[in-house]
Amino acid sequence: MENKMQYSLLERIFSVKNYENHKILTILGIKIKFKMNNLHTKEEVNPVDISNLQLSEQNVDTADYQEISNTDNTIISEDAINTESTDLNENNCFGESNELKDEIAQEEIISTIPAIKISAGLNMPIDIKECPFCGSKEYFLLKEFSINSLKERWEKEFNIIPYDECYENKSLEKRECKNCHLQYYNYKIPDLPELYEHIYLSLAEPYTRYKWEYERSIELIKQFNPDSVLDIGCGYGYFIEKIHNAVANVMGIEFNPDALAVCQKKSFNVCSIDIKDMEEKFDMICAFQVLEHAADIRNFIENSLRLLNEKGLLCIAVPNPKCIFVKETPGLLELPPHHCLDINKEFFEYLSKIFPIEIISYETEELDFVYYKDILEYKLNQSLSNFYSENIIQYYQAYLADKQSYKGKSHFICFQKRG
Repeated sequence: MENKMQYSLLERIFSVKNYENHKILTILGIKIKFKMNNLHTKEEVNPVDISNLQLSEQNVDTADYQEISNTDNTIISEDAINTESTDLNENNCFGESNELKDEIAQEEIISTIPAIKISAGLNMPIDIKECPFCGSKEYFLLKEFSINSLKERWEKEFNIIPYDECYENKSLEKRECKNCHLQYYNYKIPDLPELYEHIYLSLAEPYTRYKWEYERSIELIKQFNPDSVLDIGCGYGYFIEKIHNAVANVMGIEFNPDALAVCQKKSFNVCSIDIKDMEEKFDMICAFQVLEHAADIRNFIENSLRLLNEKGLLCIAVPNPKCIFVKETPGLLELPPHHCLDINKEFFEYLSKIFPIEIISYETEELDFVYYKDILEYKLNQSLSNFYSENIIQYYQAYLADKQSYKGKSHFICFQKRG
């Protein structure tokens, strides 16, 4: 298990595109590039042992890595490393690649462009005076954010301004309903399509090929053997790719036109349709990292259950508001207008009381190393700009010790509809 986590760590480090850390990433790349090529395939990949690896920002000669042992005790020779190094150079993967230089130049250009205003044309803020799910007006105040400060962060991090001027000098309040425990905000800030276009352009991979909740759902598919599955918000269809040969009827819903085109090119049954307009029923409905975006969560839940066959499964994965990463170090993408809700376990338990469903599975994701940096920065109140390039093993060992203390960034629940 530890080896798998260490390999996952190297995978994530190597995927980070950061100019300051590029040297150390390419050093790692010499040793694991050939293994990285097998990522996301059905082949078993042996994890790399990094327990004795000492990293620094010094220039490293490939002779320092004459022999590298992996878990099956096979030895990678110096010749193999040199060959791999040559291949990496030929593919602009070693040293300061043209792609990296172009990326840095592009970032410098973007920093000089005035921030793009994304406006819904509002003259007055849209107040939310009651819980968007149950209608209760009683709530706990959890946190307050200055919208002016959030605006500055959006300009700095994404070069956009997603707020109309009517929200200036206002405070964004995060609340928890005293009745159903749904966490929501006092203002509705429209999440226009242009917002997602700019966010996705800034992300290296807007839709993640691997999600922890995919494996949880696949385990349930093996257990319950559904004949039909609906994946709401399916992105590029990565989950559909994993299950379409095992399930007779798989359908996806996706509103991003670029992602929809990718799915249709793969010949998947994916379309843009509101679930309230659907009649076809399914044995299993999945919504991964979708519900926190829902403009009308009650409509979403009720129609999902309407489309579910008796004894069918509703699988939901959302950010876990009890994770310290979400609770104490909220990034802009965890807040409106990107996320308009936070959903805790108590809300899920409330749903099982008012609808004919029961909880058959609930799990929290292990804290991912990539988010551990944010937690350390919060705890230390300082930036860890050298997080990946210095003392990485020490950080990783601390992570292994600390991660049990924190809830995972996401949590997963499966409801079964009563017969």
